[in-house]
Amino acid sequence: MCFYRKGLHFQCQGCGSCCTGFSGFVWLKKNEIAKIADYLKLEEKIFLENYTFPVFGRISLKEIVPSYSCIFFDEPEKKCRIYPVRPFQCQSFPFWPGNLASLDDWHKLKSMCPGIDQGKLYSEKEISELSQNYSQDLA
Repeated sequence: MCFYRKGLHFQCQGCGSCCTGFSGFVWLKKNEIAKIADYLKLEEKIFLENYTFPVFGRISLKEIVPSYSCIFFDEPEKKCRIYPVRPFQCQSFPFWPGNLASLDDWHKLKSMCPGIDQGKLYSEKEISELSQNYSQDLA
């Protein structure tokens, strides 16, 4: 039985924990590259050269080592500099399949993300759609 049958609460608290602290990839689709480049008022080529890197035949945002912060995470302000056009992968957090595998996984995430169990109630349908779209994006 699905533990989030009655929905889950989530409201971003703007802490930036999901944007920093661990290495990973933030995958970009072509339309996201165009939107972000436009938002930054850059040519796509310049955006790609300065803010992304190719890996596994795909494009990912760069991260700043050693903090493993996303290149667009503004440390002093604790916010995303491209929030209005952030990639779907970021928009769909925390409703990723690994976080939804079990109630224990959801509760473990709460130790990292203060937005868990706060704010808006997402329905089972909304959660499933976000999770499925996230999985399709990674396929």
